[in-house]
Formats: sequence, structure tokens, C-alpha cells
Amino acid sequence: MIELYRVPIDGSAPPVKLNVPLFGQRDVDAFRVSPDGGRVVYLADLDVNGKVELFSVPSDGSAPPVKLNGVLVAGGDVTEFVFTPDSTRVVYSADQDLNTAQDLYCVPADGSALPLRLTVLPAGAQVAADFQIGADGLHAFYRADPATSTVFELFRAPLDGSSSPLALSGALIAGGSVTAFALSPDQSRLVYLADQRADDVVEPFSVPADAGGPAVALDVLPALGDVSSFQIDPDSLHVVYLADRNADDVLELFRAPLDASAAPERLNRALPPGGNVQADIATLAGGRVLYRADQESDEVFELFAFLDMDDPLLPAPVPTRTVIR
Repeated sequence: MIELYRVPIDGSAPPVKLNVPLFGQRDVDAFRVSPDGGRVVYLADLDVNGKVELFSVPSDGSAPPVKLNGVLVAGGDVTEFVFTPDSTRVVYSADQDLNTAQDLYCVPADGSALPLRLTVLPAGAQVAADFQIGADGLHAFYRADPATSTVFELFRAPLDGSSSPLALSGALIAGGSVTAFALSPDQSRLVYLADQRADDVVEPFSVPADAGGPAVALDVLPALGDVSSFQIDPDSLHVVYLADRNADDVLELFRAPLDASAAPERLNRALPPGGNVQADIATLAGGRVLYRADQESDEVFELFAFLDMDDPLLPAPVPTRTVIR
């Protein structure tokens, strides 16, 4: 039996249990603390063993937990949840109204009102677990497969339910799907990965977050190429990504402007046979990028820094190398 507790990090007071007593095989499955620290929201099968629901409790334990989700249909469960940035609301996914249809809902974090359904999906369709809330707390951005099972598209929906969700991703070819996405730090654009133009060729795309324009391709990859991971830089100017763009299964590091105003550029130097750039890259302000690669000798991984020559504060050669063995 797994339960939820609060304890001071300095050990100055004993733990305080935050959930109501559980029994049998019931557990607290997951929890999140609100950005302001005032509440804890958690998943638990409190009422029916195996039926996972969403609860909220003050983080100081000063009041009992309240259930946030609405009445679940037979077989329904809450699967994922996030706070809005201002801590006042929780957005969660659940097959609350139709079993096997994982919809999005928005509810006050204190349970003071009933949840609002944001999406209406058919049976078997789902909102993917990686949904995000914009920094202004007005919209949810999410992947879902409303038309064809496992064919995911990118959408945004207002948290007040004032309008229907809008599709942000471009039209997909047969077999295509959106596999990942991220909001730029300035909230102006979304970058997403999809085999939108050629099946099994995953490429990067960008679209305005306000749906004010069409999605644009940031790179065109060969038939055997794919983007495996990406990061948007802190300045919201570029996306930096790993792709086997030049040779199959040889991962190199590239960047492209978010508005597709220039062609992509490779950031790493030429790799030796067997060399690859690793996935743990770090994008920094001013166009700086840190990455690990066996760029000089196969299986000898070193740390490299790409410094943007367009930054007047950084007149250094690119890339430089810091060796870590």
C-alpha cells in the first residue's frame, strides 16, 4: 500500500499523511505539487480498487482531500494531469464519459466547480499523455487521434471551453503521425515531429501557437532519415535536433530557425566512422549548444561547445572542445 505524506526537508517535524486512509490493494499512484506549493493533486484508487481517480488536498494537510474528476463510466480511469501555471486549475485526461475515449478536462484545483470537458473523442481515441498548458493558462496543447486510431495530430483547445479544438499540424500522408512537440519559451510557436510528408521519415515542423498561420517544414530529410530528438533554444529563435540526415543511423546535430527563414545547418564537425552525437544536448542563450560526441575518435566521447558566430560577444571558433573522459 502506497500512501502520500508531507514532511519538512530538515526533519523538524514528523510526516503528515495527506490522503484519507486506504485499505486492501489500493494505492496512491502519482502526485504533483502546485506551482505555488499550496496544493497536492494525486491519483488513487480510493473508492473502488483499480479505478484510478483524481484528488486534491492542501499541501499542509489542513483540510481533507476532495475528488476533482466527475463520475467515471464503467471501466473509466484518470490517467494524467497537470496544473495550470497559476495553480488555480488542473487539466486531466480520462475516459470519464465514454470508456476507452481518453478526453481532456479542466477543473478548479480546489474542487469548487465541476470539471469542464475540453475534447469529445470517439471510443478508442485518446489524448496523448504529453499535453501541455500555455504559460498564460488559456490553452491546452495536445496530440490526439480523433480520426484514425494511432494517427496523432496536434491540437490546441481553450481551457474555458469557449470554442472547439483547432488542429495545428498540417495534413498528414497515409500512415503519418505527430510523434512529439514542444512550445517555444516565448510561447509564440510550437515545434513538432511528424512523418507528415513521407511515411516513416520523421521531420521537424513549426506552427504559430495562436493558429495564425500554417505549419512549415524546418528540414527535408532523405528517405532513410529521421529526427530522433530536439530542443528549442532559450531565445526562441532556433530548434536544435539530432538526425541521421547525411547518412543512415549516423546521428548528427543540426539547427534551423523556427520560422524556416533559413536552411538548416550542421553544428558538429565531420564524424569518424562509427561516430555519433549523443542525445544529452544542452541549448543555451546566445546560440550556444553543448553536446557530447565521439567526434574525434570512435567510442571516445568528449564534450563540445558550438558558439554562434553571429553573437558579437562570442568571437570564438566553432565548435570548441572540452574533453571529458
